[in-house]
Amino acid sequence: MARRTLKEYGGKAISNGLSPRRLSETADIPLNKACQIIAGFELGRRFYAASTAGRPAQVRNAKQAYQYLKDMGASQKEQLRGLYVNSRYQVVYDEVISVGSLTSNIVHPREVFQPAIERGAVAIIIAHNHPSGRLEPTTADIEVTEQLLAAGEILVSNYSTI
Repeated sequence: MARRTLKEYGGKAISNGLSPRRLSETADIPLNKACQIIAGFELGRRFYAASTAGRPAQVRNAKQAYQYLKDMGASQKEQLRGLYVNSRYQVVYDEVISVGSLTSNIVHPREVFQPAIERGAVAIIIAHNHPSGRLEPTTADIEVTEQLLAAGEILVSNYSTI
């Protein structure tokens, strides 16, 4: 059942799901099975958190972000990764938002901001690697950055008026 669910709905959609009821309805599976799947992913998240215990508990500056994310340098594909932090700069969620090819990556702002909203993060740190080793941002990198900034400004301005 898990294999079928992952195949039909995608691992990212399910692994980010926090509501067994929503998973049950979306995947058309019994509620108790949805609970088991959500619990399995939560156990995986906790195991991952324990395996990253050597990383800084807080990410307050670029140096700490680099230390936390330095494993991205070994990736053979482009990754866009998000660190979601609370008001004490503690990482509450770490996600590989998208994986591209050797030279490109595709991302939409909703994929970046949805985990922040779901987990109550107050800040997001976005990191992107270039497996080629090139340090200069591409035109596409700059465009995506501008789109993310614009989307973030919309969210912040809408939130502050509620």
